[in-house]
Amino acid sequence: MHLLAQRCESTYARFLTIVGCSDRDFPRPRSRLGHGASWMGIGPYLGQQEKFVVLVTATAEDFGRYTQAFLGERFRWPRRFDLGWNRGLFFGTSIDFEGNLRDDTALHCHVVYNLAQNFCDAYRHFRHEIPVWFECGFAQRLLREIDPQYVNVVRPPGGRPDGRSPGDIRDWTEAAAGLARHGGATPMRTMALWADYAHFRYHDYIAAWSRVEFIARDGERKLGELLHALKEPLTDGKTPPTWEMVLDQQARALHEVAGFADYDEFDRAWRAWAATQRE
Repeated sequence: MHLLAQRCESTYARFLTIVGCSDRDFPRPRSRLGHGASWMGIGPYLGQQEKFVVLVTATAEDFGRYTQAFLGERFRWPRRFDLGWNRGLFFGTSIDFEGNLRDDTALHCHVVYNLAQNFCDAYRHFRHEIPVWFECGFAQRLLREIDPQYVNVVRPPGGRPDGRSPGDIRDWTEAAAGLARHGGATPMRTMALWADYAHFRYHDYIAAWSRVEFIARDGERKLGELLHALKEPLTDGKTPPTWEMVLDQQARALHEVAGFADYDEFDRAWRAWAATQRE
């Protein structure tokens, strides 16, 4: 338990390094702040009021009982969950849910992958979703720093995830190069619009990760700058932004941070880069 907690703290510190922030950059609890470009959220935990919650149970039955009692729904697979406006973000799982989670490294990767996505959502407060390709690729980056053989995928709404066993595709760098050379990747102009994992197939996880690596090719601080721009407040907080507003902001962010006029220009540059990469 203590080792897992330490690993969660290390992932939090790793995230702060990438976004170029420290705890001092986020407001103290219940501070009164404006909603302009300097907005960093409503609390000290990446902009959230309360700490992140991680629950790992020994059995799926225990997990279901807990979530039914405290969250009002019996979760039957790993879940990330928003606990509310002035609270934290939750990730819960059971070592029964995946075939390999009794392996220490597999569990480590599983928790880091999901925490990284919660950190992206929480950064500058969870006021709106961002396109899922970025947080997916970002989370795969942190997972692969631990051990790339423990690939994680996400259950999409209303279905089962398209997963592979670790032995199917071990070298994602070479797989991404193949997608780039042969036009097998979902175009960025399509992937960039996805709000959830409903359309994701296994090769999309590889492409999302590779595109994030491409943005970070000259330094990972570019990832922090892009996330900062993606999480810029779009409304005064009283009404949620539309998805069109989120997508417009993404297009502006890719231009301002990464220098690409549109998704097709991004894809051409990514394909040229990815095709030459080696593990």
